Amino acid sequence: MKYKIVMFDVDGTLLNTRRQLSNETISAVRQLRSHGVTSAIASARTPYNIGEWLQALQIDTYMVYNGCLVIHEGAVLHQEMIDPVMAHTLIDDAVRRRHSVMPEGLDRFSLISEQPDVIIDTYAKAWDHSRRVPYEDFHQPISQIDLFCASDEVAPYISAYSDLTFYPWVSRPNAFNVIPKGVSKARGFELILQKMGISREEAVAFGDGPNDLEMLTFAGTGVAMGNAVPELKNRASYVTRHVDDDGIAHGLRHLGII
Repeated sequence: MKYKIVMFDVDGTLLNTRRQLSNETISAVRQLRSHGVTSAIASARTPYNIGEWLQALQIDTYMVYNGCLVIHEGAVLHQEMIDPVMAHTLIDDAVRRRHSVMPEGLDRFSLISEQPDVIIDTYAKAWDHSRRVPYEDFHQPISQIDLFCASDEVAPYISAYSDLTFYPWVSRPNAFNVIPKGVSKARGFELILQKMGISREEAVAFGDGPNDLEMLTFAGTGVAMGNAVPELKNRASYVTRHVDDDGIAHGLRHLGII
């Protein structure tokens, strides 16, 4: 099989447990271009918190917010937003329940929390905080909301907001990415393949978390990292090594792409 595109999750897939790109991973991903294969990124992160890795890996096709914002060769291909009434109702609900929330837009975010410093230090320490604005000054369509609450406290939200999907973070506990129902990394990947005229069979996806499941099962070949959650390993075409053991390079070599 001649593969034409490889889509990579970021945290726990490209980035190791120290939140770093290893030299081996950088080298392996850059080799794809010389083999005529497109590299792309699929992340739950904001578009302004992946720039350094896009540059290091020489990537200009990617999706963020779990597929809510899709970029092809540097240009916006597709964008989804949470219904504004629903978004602000959820935020008000979280405030009432004394849970923290971060609404995220195209180029800025806000934080509503009784313990903002704790939330930032725990979940968003490395973010570009020049993009943070007070909630009353946040006047952008919301693509994603990060909700911070205990895992056993998320069920009422899931029941109340059936038009939204709540993806748990793999990298940190008690945090959830909230996006519109029907949006996923798989849907974003599909739009990119359509734009490029590439079939699913010619596509590979690497991931480690629950929000990668649709993407890995959509791709012709889905590769789970050695550190992936069990449900992903069970559905993957292949399980590569742990992210800290150069799982990306090993997987690409196993598939014969590099």
